[in-house]
Amino acid sequence: MINHYDHVIKVNQSSSMQKMAGKKTTNYFNRDVNPCVEEQKESIACLEGNNYKKDKCNIPFANYQECVGFWKNVSRKRNQQGIQPAIPTLSEQEQIKRFLGDKLPYIALSDS
Repeated sequence: MINHYDHVIKVNQSSSMQKMAGKKTTNYFNRDVNPCVEEQKESIACLEGNNYKKDKCNIPFANYQECVGFWKNVSRKRNQQGIQPAIPTLSEQEQIKRFLGDKLPYIALSDS
């Protein structure tokens, strides 16, 4: 099996944190922190559109989980190689997606 993470771990990025209401919290809707923002939004929209019946949203949930798993793997590999911060920047994420193309293990949704 070809390890597509070898290309992925070479990119570098800075994570972003923001202060909200006097607390330092991660902005989960910032793609520099959460590469799966669009997939997360799709899951939430599915729930909202289906009266929160989770069984109606299996596909968006599975896609989101695949996305999270993929980027956690990338992050782990980059940490192992001493590349910090571990999550690629938005432009690096796009490069990785283009590089992997159809081999990306989830359906990457674009910003809306």
